Amino acid sequence: MSQEKAERADKATVLDSAFLDPTRGRSDEEDANDAVAGNVDLDLDDDLDAPVLIVLNHNLPRLTAALWSRARLVLVADGGANRLLEAAKGWEKEEEELGKRGKQRRRQQQRSDDDDDDDDDDGRGKDKGKNQPFLPDAIVGDLDSISEEARAYYNDRGVRVVDLSRDQDSTDLQKCLAFAAAEVEKEASSSSSLSPPPVFVAGALGGRLDHSLSAISTLYAIDAARSRGRGGGGEERNEGSGFAAAAARSLGEIVLCGDGSLARLVPSSSSSSSSSSVVKIIPCAAVEGPGCGLVALGLPAKEVETSGLKWNLEKRGEEEKNSEPPPPPLEMGGVQSTSNSIEGEEVTVRASAPLLWTTTLREEWS
Repeated sequence: MSQEKAERADKATVLDSAFLDPTRGRSDEEDANDAVAGNVDLDLDDDLDAPVLIVLNHNLPRLTAALWSRARLVLVADGGANRLLEAAKGWEKEEEELGKRGKQRRRQQQRSDDDDDDDDDDGRGKDKGKNQPFLPDAIVGDLDSISEEARAYYNDRGVRVVDLSRDQDSTDLQKCLAFAAAEVEKEASSSSSLSPPPVFVAGALGGRLDHSLSAISTLYAIDAARSRGRGGGGEERNEGSGFAAAAARSLGEIVLCGDGSLARLVPSSSSSSSSSSVVKIIPCAAVEGPGCGLVALGLPAKEVETSGLKWNLEKRGEEEKNSEPPPPPLEMGGVQSTSNSIEGEEVTVRASAPLLWTTTLREEWS
């Protein structure tokens, strides 16, 4: 690697997918020992990259269940409650690992203890839901899709139901992101060490195409809000309202998942928080790959340059600029980088516009 490229890599904006690893955090031996000892109320803040988990109304991959125990916050978007109720029956049968059960009980104990500190005006009972797996922290949305069965089931177990039907200008995913951002901001006010948590959205891809496109569009909206939140010199500014501004301020990278695929947005090099022109992606090999793609859905991305892929994209050198036409940009109606493969432990991307980074979800987590 040249000195110039090494300096770029040092300054790169990093998109680290390590939080997708279900085994990340405390060791299985520690979890097993705690479970045997009955020590179930440990602090989840030990897991510094514990994600926010959002469940949508489509097929839920097994990775959802695996990440549940590590999640800092679990929200279900409206009709996602119907999917969760059905999927959880199968997940509970698969809960045989002692360490995994220990993690689940720890998270459930924390949720119940937090509820004990709240007033019961919202109908949550103090002892409801304790030691029951796969209960979310809240069901959020306009509540036009949740079934009577699912609503009764979660209500009886003390799960908070948040009716935001007055807002018809945002999707249930966007409502969940705004709600999550507000919860994280509350937590951050009492913890100086809390960084914006990553977000895993289960059931976001596949099924109705308009829903998948809306979820992807949401990524672009948040990326645009992050860009607006930085001044010309790259300084952070807490400006704006709405779900996109709230998510840009308080949440980390957002990964969409569904039907065998993962997707996240790679910011344009010029809008990244670093002064570098490189974005570095660290895939989680335990969960994703090797299949991948880079797709431009917004503005055309000119002279894209990558490393770590089987088929890398390369921009022209100085001599080539005078003798060869420029490579075509990645754009809708033109060239896209699909059916590619991850070959390195990290991937770097330079592009003039945001790109959708897609990877295949490994079969055991689908």
